[in-house]
Amino acid sequence: MGKMLVTGAAGFVGRHLTRALLEAGHEVHAVDSLRPLTGAIDPAAGWPLFEPRDWRGFTFYRMDCRDWFAAAPQAGFDAAFHLAALVGGRLMIERNPLAVAEDLGIDAAFFQWAAGARPGRCVVFSSSAAYPVALQRADGHVLLAEDMIRFDGDIGMPDMSDIR
Repeated sequence: MGKMLVTGAAGFVGRHLTRALLEAGHEVHAVDSLRPLTGAIDPAAGWPLFEPRDWRGFTFYRMDCRDWFAAAPQAGFDAAFHLAALVGGRLMIERNPLAVAEDLGIDAAFFQWAAGARPGRCVVFSSSAAYPVALQRADGHVLLAEDMIRFDGDIGMPDMSDIR
């Protein structure tokens, strides 16, 4: 099978993706800094639903993915899945512009690495702005679920732009 990179691997989506890749027989190089408030869980503490360290093809790097990119091998990945981000939804976008700028730096570092490493495929995840803004306000927030995303209505804009 293939050699896969997953950044943000210890987050909710990253853990599920890592599991699917391992179950499909892939070698997974998982990178996550385990920053507070991102939902990341240290594999050493055990992940819900499965134990990644039981898989021979699992390698975990507890580090900022930007540092990993700077020191990483420049070839050999069949696919790179980029999920690393500072999450927080609409309130993060509206109230913490430095975190948004840091997210952009993380993405830039990924694309710079990918330009040199040339993985077979690159998949970049980004979804927080897809949820209705009304569900992400401090005075009326709810736990978000995929079935709340509607592309025919109130979809958020990641740069706070307003299209009218």
